This record gives sequence, structure tokens and C-alpha cells, in this order.
Amino acid sequence: MNETTVRDIQNQLRFLSEDFDTIDPIAVDGIYGEETQRAVAELQRILGFDATGEADERTLNALNDLYR
Repeated sequence: MNETTVRDIQNQLRFLSEDFDTIDPIAVDGIYGEETQRAVAELQRILGFDATGEADERTLNALNDLYR
């Protein structure tokens, strides 16, 4: 996953953290590290998905839908 894609994911998660208290606001640094993994896993838990912390296609589609 390239840095631009990771930044997009981080921006979306940061935006969603305003509506979902259990998603911590994260740094937008383009690095898919522990902080981003935890936020993705929390989003997955909220959505009823397996909380792997991996931004798979299903998770990314759901993230994009929520962001819009």
C-alpha cells in the first residue's frame, strides 16, 4: 500500500473519529503503523467485521461509504 493511500485512509479515520468515540484520532503520516492498525481494527469491530486491523477491500469500501 503506497503512502498516498495510507494518508487517505488515515484522513478518513480521523474524520470518522469525530463521530465514533472508540476510534482514536490518529496522525496522518502515511505510515501504516500500530496506531493506524488499531483504528482500522476498531472500525472493523464497529462494523461487525473480523477485527484484523488490515485494510482489506471490504473494510476500505465500508470506510469510503461512511466517509461520504
